[in-house]
This record gives sequence, C-alpha cells and structure tokens, in this order.
Amino acid sequence: MSYGLGVAITNTSMKQSKHSNFSCVNSLTNKSGGGGGASSSSKNFDVAVVGRGLCGAAAARHLAKAGVRVALVGPLEQAARSKGVFGAHHDEGRITRKTDPDDVWALLAVRSIDRYDEIKRESGGVQFYEEVGHLAVAPRDSDTVRERVGNARALDVQCERMQSESTAFKENFPYLDIPPQYDDVYERAESGFVSARELVQAQALAAQAHGASLVEEEVVGVHRDQEGGGFVVQTPSHSLRSQKVLVAVGASSNRGNLLPGGPNGEQVRLALSTRTAQTVHFVLNSHDEHRLRNMPSIIYKDDHCWAYLLPPIKYPDGSVRLKLGGALMRGAQATSEHLEPGKRELVTHDDIVAWYKSGGEATAAEEMAALLNQLIPGLQPLGQINDSCATTHTPTGRPFVGAIGSDGLFVCTGGNGLAAKSSDEIGRLAALCVLEGWPQGEVALRREDFLPIVLD
Repeated sequence: MSYGLGVAITNTSMKQSKHSNFSCVNSLTNKSGGGGGASSSSKNFDVAVVGRGLCGAAAARHLAKAGVRVALVGPLEQAARSKGVFGAHHDEGRITRKTDPDDVWALLAVRSIDRYDEIKRESGGVQFYEEVGHLAVAPRDSDTVRERVGNARALDVQCERMQSESTAFKENFPYLDIPPQYDDVYERAESGFVSARELVQAQALAAQAHGASLVEEEVVGVHRDQEGGGFVVQTPSHSLRSQKVLVAVGASSNRGNLLPGGPNGEQVRLALSTRTAQTVHFVLNSHDEHRLRNMPSIIYKDDHCWAYLLPPIKYPDGSVRLKLGGALMRGAQATSEHLEPGKRELVTHDDIVAWYKSGGEATAAEEMAALLNQLIPGLQPLGQINDSCATTHTPTGRPFVGAIGSDGLFVCTGGNGLAAKSSDEIGRLAALCVLEGWPQGEVALRREDFLPIVLD
C-alpha cells in the first residue's frame, strides 16, 4: 500500500466520508471477555495507534482518512475511578481558545479549532464543543497580555482588549472580582470549552467511519516482530501486527513496555516530566447557575498564581459544576514555555496511578477553593468535589511528535498542560510523520521543536 498522502491530510476541512455506519463492524472489541484472541492475532495493520486519548484518536482519524489500515487501541473509561487506565481526557471541561502568548501553541489551537465542525460532522454529530467565549486576565502590560494580543493579530484572530476597571468589563462580567490595573483579552467567538470525553469519542467514531478498527482494550506491551518485521501490539485478547506503531499515551509513555526503540528492540524512555494537577469542582445551586449562565472560560494570572475556570457545565451525574484548576507560584504572569501547572513530580507509573486514585491533596484543594471564592464572590455551592489530574511536560515546552529510531516506531506525547484544545493538529502532525515524515511544506512549525528526546 502506498503511503503517499496526496491531499488526504491537510489543514483544511474535508468532505464527509462515504462511510456513515458507526456500528462496531470494524471493531475488534472483545466485549465477552473471552475468545477472539486467536482469530484476531492474524489481523495485520499498516499502523497501530496505541492510546485512545485526545491526540491518539485524532491521529487515527487522519491516518484512516489517508487510506491506511489503522487500529486505534486503548480502553474505554471505567465507571469506577479505582480501576482501569487513567487519562487526563476523562473530563467534561477543557478550555479552548485561539489566543495564546506562545506563537506555536496559538497556531496549533487555530488549526485545530478550525476543524471542530469537520470532526463533529464526520463523527455523526457528536457534540463536544461549546462556543461560550474565552477571557484571559493578567496584570496590565504584562508579557502574557502583549504576546497574546500580538499573536492574535498575526493569526487574524478576533479579540477585544479591556481594562478590569472599565464599564465595558463590569457590564460583561458582573460576577467577577478582578483588581484594578488588570488587562483582559476577550474572545467572543471560536472559543469556549470542549468535553474531552466527547472529543475523544468523536475522533474515534470519525476514524471508524473512515475504516479504522477500534480495539477497546489496554495495551500490555509493544515489541518488535522478529519473524515478520514490524511490531506486535499485545492486549489481553489480541496480538495485533503492524508495520508501524504510534504511541500516544501521555503520562504512561515511560511505563516500561510500550517503546521498543533500542537498536535491538530494547525499551527506551523519553525525557518527560509528569506533574500533579489539582482541580476543584463547586456544585452549583440554581441561583448561581443562572447568574453565571453567560460566563466564558477564563484564564487568570498574577504574580502569585495562575488559574483556569470553566463555566457551569453539566456532568454525567446530573450535577452542574464550576471547575477551577491551577497552582500558586511566583511570576505566573510572565510568558514561559516551561510554566508547569503542578507542584509535585510523579516519578514512576505507580506514582501516577496513586495520584489519580487519591483525588488530590487537601491543602492544594483548599488553596484553589479560596481562589475561586476570591474571583467569584458570593458562591453558595451545594458541595465541593476535589479531583486530581496529571500533566506531562517536555524540556522544550512543545509536544514530542516524531520517530524513535528508523524502524517504524513513533511517539506523540507531552502536552505540557496545553494540548486538549489543539489535539487535532498535534494528531495530524503525528499522522504525517508516520506516513511520510515532517511535512516539507510546513514553514510555520519547525520539526526540530517537536523532535522526541530519548534518555540515555
């Protein structure tokens, strides 16, 4: 099969695939829990995508649209938090916006958001995006404000600049208590929030519609196929053979059994740092839900903290919640590729699992709750839910997207706490790398900035 792309993977919207049946006819899912392994072990693919998260599902969609035989491998979210594989995409609220103080992350966001309608259409109508607007708040004339506005102009992104003491700001956001001498960058359109859960589902369904196979099981190992060449991706029920493998498992990248990138197939480790992230959810009463009904997503920075707020969102349990995350730190308003939304490094895979199970740290949750009450005074929550997440960082502040060695192993990981909104473009770049290498016509994004770094 030719790996030439032609026009299959581009930056622009595509026509809807001729596939419209979203049944599991293409799926290798073994829902019965037994059997199926022998018959599926002979199943061969051009590419196996390991990791059914935001970037992995996006890459699978773009690969399937290019016409290759692709399997998207990864488990569904478990009902019980104490079981299964943990993922940062097991969440209902992630900020999406086109403005950013970093020019690369701004471009990744613009390209991804411009394809949201395409993803929805190809998925059969999965609703994952709410266009409620976005507000960025920081001290006046800080670097983050200047660079955010400058990048918006360069990318032709529409936004308004307000002052926190202005009448316009107070009329638009009467519920916020922002000190004087703060600048506010407001995106009214093409911004808001996404449901990470639903975005993953939309990408997976769209990939399946284009011919991808969905294998809804955890990958227990990836190794070189010594007999037939390529790789074997092992799940509890299946042995999948593929010529190439794209590993997109975020914080689980260095688990020890997924990256056979050594000269003789030895496992390698990437230069990744995984850090704790704390969030709090205020369960809203009907009064607070009503008065915050027009609230955009918000990012707030000052010299002591940075925080992000999601507007009222209905969660699967029926509750309506206001979510806040972030951290207390010095110099948070400064632009930095290495701004890390977390306090503590998670060194081992067991550390990551334990953190996800813990629900976070009580002290950090109290700090976040106090900040939320400061920014939106008068809240009378019905309850507070503390939650834990993990973000994976690279030394460059850019995702790792590219090959490990020359034998067909690729990675797409290291979202740096910024990747959810931009995951479709990150996945598209990963798909291009798998099929033909970094796109030659790509002038705005440099390959060197995304190269994976393997530890010695």
